Amino acid sequence: MRRPTPLLPAYAELHCRSNFSFLSGASHPEELVARAQGLRYAALALTDECSLGGAVRAHVEAERLKMRLIVGCEMQLGDADARSTEPRLVLLVASRRGYTNLVHWITLARRRAPKGRYVALRSDLEGRAPTAPTLAGLPGCFALLVPAVGQSFETLFEHAGWLKTWFGAERCAIAVELRRGPHDAAFVALLQRLAAATGLRLVAAGGAAMHLRSRKPLLDALVATRLKCTVAEAGFALGANAEAHLRTRARLAQLFRPEWMEAAVDIAGRCAFSLAELRYEYPREIVPDGHTPTSWLRQLTEEGARQRYPRGLPAAVRGMIEHELALITQLAYEAYFLTVADIVHWARSQGILCQGRGSAANSAVCYCLGVTAVDPEQHTMLLFERFISAERNEPPDIDIDFE
Repeated sequence: MRRPTPLLPAYAELHCRSNFSFLSGASHPEELVARAQGLRYAALALTDECSLGGAVRAHVEAERLKMRLIVGCEMQLGDADARSTEPRLVLLVASRRGYTNLVHWITLARRRAPKGRYVALRSDLEGRAPTAPTLAGLPGCFALLVPAVGQSFETLFEHAGWLKTWFGAERCAIAVELRRGPHDAAFVALLQRLAAATGLRLVAAGGAAMHLRSRKPLLDALVATRLKCTVAEAGFALGANAEAHLRTRARLAQLFRPEWMEAAVDIAGRCAFSLAELRYEYPREIVPDGHTPTSWLRQLTEEGARQRYPRGLPAAVRGMIEHELALITQLAYEAYFLTVADIVHWARSQGILCQGRGSAANSAVCYCLGVTAVDPEQHTMLLFERFISAERNEPPDIDIDFE
């Protein structure tokens, strides 16, 4: 009688680079997402170095495949281009607030350095950066400490203690990344000792840089290009094997303890943020107290109509305005029109010449708001649906020329 095939353990990959990590990732975000879905991972975190550049492509593919995607990034504290003794962290976004904070930190780190580089500092996460005091502990994010083979216990103990101080034990952990190297057993023993000393749990992670092992030659060529040498000259800078790919759960189960894989799935479950939550957000101050965007847009439109047509609003134009306002309300574009009108009115108050053009000239509302100058009474062939259409399901585009 055949024995039943044992169930494969669940796994979520929390550390993975794409080719948006310049010259250190060998797969497109879409390839990584598709591979993770094919391996039936519980989730995949795309964690490019100091970048969220590949997140949108990964998100679109994850939505298509119904794959769970975690937004995040990898940060080397100190000088990322030097042999730093500072911690290497993987940051995973758990909430909308965490996304905002991570974007803020990436921006801060990039602006400190020349193009293509970054400088992320401990002081940023300690709230001591003059321009980012709110980043202390990076609220809304989960942090993984990524130890490297060869680091001493004392160094890692200091790194882990610092991380625990600022994130708290509930928002940080120690990543265990094993690639079948000759020192894996000693490395695991060191990390177990570290976990016992700090009270932080160990979490399985891959540190993947490609979706398939067949990309190893390409990855080697990228590394050599980054080092400005030949592949033969790159030596130990190249991976000793092709284990830095998204591996099967059966293979991972041979390397990692079950509780480490379970911890990865648990952390993934706590990262609930999705890029689908992001929407255009317009300034709140464009709508005065006592009004909604809908009522304020109507009031401004009516005031503008009285100025445009001091002898009375023609019935045909009234019909156009009502039709347009109804469609704008249906599609919830009121704040967009109010923002554009606010910009135009401010520019003119400063003596700056400006004029709306393009398809917006088909709009009677834009004319009444003073954004465009095409009188719908004089141009009866205007078609508002060239500008906004419910069937197109895309936001409007008001082009304005400024002197």
